[in-house]
Amino acid sequence: RRFDWEEESDWIMFMAVIVPAIGLAVKTFTEPGDGVIVQQPVYFPFMSVTKELGRKVLNNSLVETEQGYVMDFEDLEEKAKDPTTKMMILCSPHNPVGRVYTEDELKKLISICEKHDVIIVSDEIHQDLVHAGHKHIPTAKLAGPNAKIITCTAPSKTFNVASLFASNIIIPNEKLRDKFKFELDKLHQMPSGFTIEAVISAYNQSEDWLKELLLYLSDNIDYVNQYLENHLPKVKMRKPEATFLVWLDFRAYDLAPKELERIMIEDAQLALNKGWMFGREGQGHMRLNVGCPRDVLSEALNRIYNALKDR
Repeated sequence: RRFDWEEESDWIMFMAVIVPAIGLAVKTFTEPGDGVIVQQPVYFPFMSVTKELGRKVLNNSLVETEQGYVMDFEDLEEKAKDPTTKMMILCSPHNPVGRVYTEDELKKLISICEKHDVIIVSDEIHQDLVHAGHKHIPTAKLAGPNAKIITCTAPSKTFNVASLFASNIIIPNEKLRDKFKFELDKLHQMPSGFTIEAVISAYNQSEDWLKELLLYLSDNIDYVNQYLENHLPKVKMRKPEATFLVWLDFRAYDLAPKELERIMIEDAQLALNKGWMFGREGQGHMRLNVGCPRDVLSEALNRIYNALKDR
């Protein structure tokens, strides 16, 4: 309903958490030594699960421009055409930079991957948290039911119910789905009755709550942006097009990654996500979660200010 995508019920499979689902896809459709494309700076488990399974991480870095982060399609094609490249893990909307990709961007990505027979695993867990002026498009919707695309969604981010352990793995392609399901059945995963009822309630009865949440998150993002402009002008941010995460750029302070981390933990007493964990492109950055009450967010920003005011 929200994305005008007709999904058939037999396309959808249950897994408790998306990261293990991505790992299962990597294990099922690639071999040790094969290449898996990611787009750093990106959610760090994409890299760790790939490496732990003995596959090669191929970094198709996002390009930082004055207008925001964009894909490097020329480099993507170079990596995709290698015969040992078998898969791409896409983050859409993107975590941590907050991009909501356009139809043209997604179509170009799909075209490259289809041309070189690269399976796309599209993590769309933040799809419901898109801010005004932007529209999420499911990757698989643009490609048709025979495309080699695995879509991962969940109610966990949208409704703050990660502890329910419920994710949706959507595979329209029958051959791909059967192979994935064969491996999935070996894990004997089942949702609890409580989880089932909560997921139904979230998706069917909680959209009004979500609308209010999106307004609150948008106001929090504006609050951070205004605070930085007024009190910490050396800390830069681009307003995220989606998610409850803000990608803060501290590079103007010229701090080593470990020193920036120390300042945040020891001086500000904040546990922000370290930018370097998202790839080398994240050095000098920190990821801030604004999915919290305003007074908590205000306290966090004041702590950052006090830790940096004399630098």
